[in-house]
Amino acid sequence: MKKNEDLETEKEETKDISNFIALLFSSYKEYKYELNGYARIFKYLAKRIDCKKRKILADIQILMSFESVYLAMCEVIKLYPPELKLQINEIVQRKKILQIIAYVANTSEDDNSFIKQNKSILNIFNIFPQYGKSIEIEKGENIRLTSSRLFNLKIALNRIAQILQYASTIKVAASDDTIDNFRDHYNPDLIDKNKVIALINLLKVQISQMPESFDNTRLENRIEQLENEIRNPKCNWSSIIATCFILFGFVADLKSLSPSIYDGVYSTVNQIIMVIHNDGQSSNENNRLRISDDNEKREVQKLY
Repeated sequence: MKKNEDLETEKEETKDISNFIALLFSSYKEYKYELNGYARIFKYLAKRIDCKKRKILADIQILMSFESVYLAMCEVIKLYPPELKLQINEIVQRKKILQIIAYVANTSEDDNSFIKQNKSILNIFNIFPQYGKSIEIEKGENIRLTSSRLFNLKIALNRIAQILQYASTIKVAASDDTIDNFRDHYNPDLIDKNKVIALINLLKVQISQMPESFDNTRLENRIEQLENEIRNPKCNWSSIIATCFILFGFVADLKSLSPSIYDGVYSTVNQIIMVIHNDGQSSNENNRLRISDDNEKREVQKLY
């Protein structure tokens, strides 16, 4: 009974990993940045290594996809502290992970003296004959596949999984394709963050001086999140720009209901949007927004 349950668990795990890999290379780009998904793949392979029996139990498609998955992970890990990438690369190179898994995935089924495949829902790879053989990893370099080497491979895969799990707790900005495509005309890296933060501080003071209300509390919370994102060295400008326009629409609605209370807040949010728009212009001076109100001009000049 327990054996059947274990087989069902393995079946579900294999299906889960296969689905993640399929989504990883589909049009759903958000899956590309899920480090926990990559960590699951490394754990899956480590768990399928049986050192005593000298076998790797794994789905053939997962093994065949491993190198492309690894390259996708390397692209994502560039967004994280460089020490993590260096550590992963060192483990992979020292333990020859890519070469060994590629060999296991591509060895012919007919080579029964080296690998035998079980035709169950999982593919079982018997890597060794009775006395073991060596494979040529690189020209002139043979590595003998032993139980000890498999054990080291198991440890290495688990170590990388742990590194990826840790990295998943670090907040970084994912690559933004929309902004990247238009950097020749609009580049948010040109924006003076100090100007924006100065305006946000003014906005916080203005809100603190208003009567307490549910709407004002929501404004304060969102502005605090906006400031934290802007202070992030690898901030997500798409998120920042979208948040600013949402705030502008929200404050404009409040101003229409209570002009005397929200007029100053509305003006400040408007100035934040102008700074983000104007500073990011990288090609055409004529695209810059202009401040028409004399009071707003004076407020901006004080900040600069």
